[in-house]
Amino acid sequence: MPATMRHDRDRTPPPGALMYWDTSQRAGHVGLCLGDGKIASNDIRRKGYIDIIHATDIETVWGAQYLSWAPPYFPQVG
Repeated sequence: MPATMRHDRDRTPPPGALMYWDTSQRAGHVGLCLGDGKIASNDIRRKGYIDIIHATDIETVWGAQYLSWAPPYFPQVG
């Protein structure tokens, strides 16, 4: 993803943006912004399920560090 598309540490993503966290694991975590501080995210409340949660739950529940948001990016799509 081009650096110009990343919004590092910005906590005001628009609905549809992808939000990124460093979880100290190999893959980190990505959530889909729904607006009003909410995201769709997997495994945070129920293992194997997607729930609507507050974006900061990733940090408070998992101890992850928020990195940035970006619009969806599909460089290989025609």
